[in-house]
Amino acid sequence: MKPVPDRPPNYWQAMRTFLFLTTKTTGIDTEKDRILQLSTRLVVHKETQDSSLLIRPSGFATPAAAIKVHGISDRVATAQGVDIGQALELLMKQLRQAEIIIDHNIAYDIKILLAQARRVGRQDIIELLTPPLFGFNGGACA
Repeated sequence: MKPVPDRPPNYWQAMRTFLFLTTKTTGIDTEKDRILQLSTRLVVHKETQDSSLLIRPSGFATPAAAIKVHGISDRVATAQGVDIGQALELLMKQLRQAEIIIDHNIAYDIKILLAQARRVGRQDIIELLTPPLFGFNGGACA
């Protein structure tokens, strides 16, 4: 973790734990499209922990239109990516620490994470990302 600059006294006692989250995917249909990259920044008091994992394609191909948007080809993801299970395991560790999730497109990202978790049988992630813990309604309401 990287240190964060000093702040006024008592600042860090009141600081909450934040998880910044974003995904790159094969498209916008959360039920059929897949996650190609999962990036997070966990902020715990004075420290941050960054993660950006490419996901190795398994049983799907990335459409050319999606590659034009984010530049992640199946060749690159296969060579440099990790199994979705590894990425979800790291995400779960971070989610357990987080009090607040921040994401510029949170409804979509939560919805596709829930769909991916269902595909691989990660009930723990599904339970954590739905009410009452984070108050999301299947990713439809953030």
